[in-house]
Amino acid sequence: MAVTTICDAELVEEQGATHHAPPGLQQLSLSGLNLTEVSVSHFTSLTELDLSHNRLKCLAGQLLPLTRLEVLNLHNNKLHSMAGELDGLEKLHTLVLSGNDLKTLRDTFLFCELPALRHLDLRGAAKNNRVRPGHMPWQ
Repeated sequence: MAVTTICDAELVEEQGATHHAPPGLQQLSLSGLNLTEVSVSHFTSLTELDLSHNRLKCLAGQLLPLTRLEVLNLHNNKLHSMAGELDGLEKLHTLVLSGNDLKTLRDTFLFCELPALRHLDLRGAAKNNRVRPGHMPWQ
């Protein structure tokens, strides 16, 4: 039984069964579920979110209410842009975007709005961008 969509506080499975997430959930891994869309904005207590190895193309503002988020793993999706998706995530210290196809790094990130950011993984995230080692796109 494969999960295809995550909707506010429920996991919706192909066969129609639903499971409710416990209140106060701090860690959520939805890795490798082949999700094409996700709705996690209801999980406001999350500190760690793993959405790696899915088929997400955009996040449509789903991260904005997750102001407690510290670790975000979006490795190996189909994301083209993160513009505006990280606003207000002041506690985020680890961000993994490797293995995506971000079109413009310079316009995607506003790191001044991520004061806690300490670890950023962009390996293979910008296949069509020319980013030299030691030269970050916001400089």
